[in-house]
This record gives sequence, structure tokens and C-alpha cells, in this order.
Amino acid sequence: MEQFSLGIHCFLGGKFSILHQNNLYLSCDKKPSMKKYSLIFLSTLAMCLLLVSCNKPVYKYNADFQGKWQTIPVFDSLLNATTMSEILIDGADGSFKNSCNPCGNQELCNCISVQIGKAVMNSTKTHMKIGSSNSYQLSIDEEPKVAANGVWTMKIQGLQYFRQ
Repeated sequence: MEQFSLGIHCFLGGKFSILHQNNLYLSCDKKPSMKKYSLIFLSTLAMCLLLVSCNKPVYKYNADFQGKWQTIPVFDSLLNATTMSEILIDGADGSFKNSCNPCGNQELCNCISVQIGKAVMNSTKTHMKIGSSNSYQLSIDEEPKVAANGVWTMKIQGLQYFRQ
């Protein structure tokens, strides 16, 4: 049986060898050490923790996001209607109602889109997401703050929201 060493190192150590006798085989002449298995395990664990910690619940990052926030009614020329948007943060849960018709008592009807679910913020604190991983990210232009007149405001997606 002929054996040719390629000089290419295996991922976990050692060299690949090609063994030939009417067939082509690849083999690695060195088994990985326990140290390398430990390194791979710790690297995988660190990556998992990093991925889990990237999106932090909005209320844990800044409790001022808690509550019901609405825009003022504005005329939307594309929809030919007066619309409002709403963000609700209640603990870890939230909802986002976009371009809705006001229907009395600060309630909204016939929304263009609605996202409901966990409210999380990305690690750079520039976007929040409400709902599933496929949900639309909302850009945070200004975090919640109290104006001189005592009114709470925040700016999301370029729209000014007021705490209700």
C-alpha cells in the first residue's frame, strides 16, 4: 500500500495522508488531544453565551421604555387617512402597532402591521425588536426622556412617541 503525506494539518492536529490501493482514502495520523477537545468545547460554550446575551430585554436595559407610547394623529397622504402608531412595553413583552386608525379612547384599529411578543434590544442599543426573530427592527433615535413640561417622549423610526 502506497502512502503519500500531503503536509496539510488536520483541523484537530496531525497530518492528512492519502492511502492508495485502487481506492482513495484520507486519514489523519494523529488523534486530537483532550486539551483540544476542551478548547473546542469552551469556544462553543462562549459563542452560545454570546449569542444568547446579544438581545437583552428592553425593560432590563432601560426601565423608562415601560408603558404605552403613542404618536399624535397625523394625516397619511398615501393611506388617505389619519393614522397613529403605538408601542407597548409591559415587562419582557411588547407590541408595536404601525399606521393605525384612531378608533376612540386612545385605542387603535385597522393597523397596517402589528408585532406582538418579547421586546428585546440589540447589543449596540440602537434597535429594538418586538416579536419573533423575523420581526422588523425599530431604530431608536432618542431614548425615553422627560421634557421640561413633564411629558415623557421618545423617538423611534423618526416618529415622536408620547407616554400615555
